[in-house]
Amino acid sequence: AVVSTQSTGGAYRKTILNTSFQQQTKRISADLVNAGPTPTLTYAVLCLSNSLDLLPPGSESVKCLPAAPVKDPSELRASVLCKLAYVWLELGDPLQAIKPAQSLIEQDTAPVHLRLLGCIYAAEANILMDKTYEATCCLSRDLVERIKHSSSTAHGELEGGEEDNSEITSTIILNSVALHCMKRDLNKAKRILVQHLSTLRDDEHPLQATMLLVYIELRQGNTENALSILKQQQCS
Repeated sequence: AVVSTQSTGGAYRKTILNTSFQQQTKRISADLVNAGPTPTLTYAVLCLSNSLDLLPPGSESVKCLPAAPVKDPSELRASVLCKLAYVWLELGDPLQAIKPAQSLIEQDTAPVHLRLLGCIYAAEANILMDKTYEATCCLSRDLVERIKHSSSTAHGELEGGEEDNSEITSTIILNSVALHCMKRDLNKAKRILVQHLSTLRDDEHPLQATMLLVYIELRQGNTENALSILKQQQCS
């Protein structure tokens, strides 16, 4: 049995697990083996999957005795989905990562910054599966704007902080530029990147954006432009 014994009672009841269950091999998705409770990514998947199973559908409140109940579990569910997608990517399984990432994107009640992270994780998973078109869709400007609009309509304002949302949006744009470079669509990549940089001050240009611009200039044979960009980066 998994449960060894229980102590006290009522709201403060404690359940002690039987460690012998670790010796029982149980197959789960993606060929993971039910390992012991050690702080590994494999065990993180098990914990996060259990969390999703325990959360009720919809916005029904969740009892968390002895703590106060969670009135709206939608944000908690979104957080679990976000972490689950990340852990699957770290485990090198994009097929499993795409499922929670897509669910997170489609969850209108989730905070906008978590849904935007879902776009990044879904795109990365698709890239790892050589699905560049699907990855491009996950990073598209239309999808990002639709997520921001739906979240602001549902909650009255964007959650997660304007600074966090701007940083995540910038990451999505730069990932989109890198993806177009992978597809050898350098003109479109440069157009998106230059447009994005025009909205920032010179001291706000991320290093990744500068290196992408240098790469594009070199690939297009504009050596002088690439050297000029690098000199400006050194002087700043």
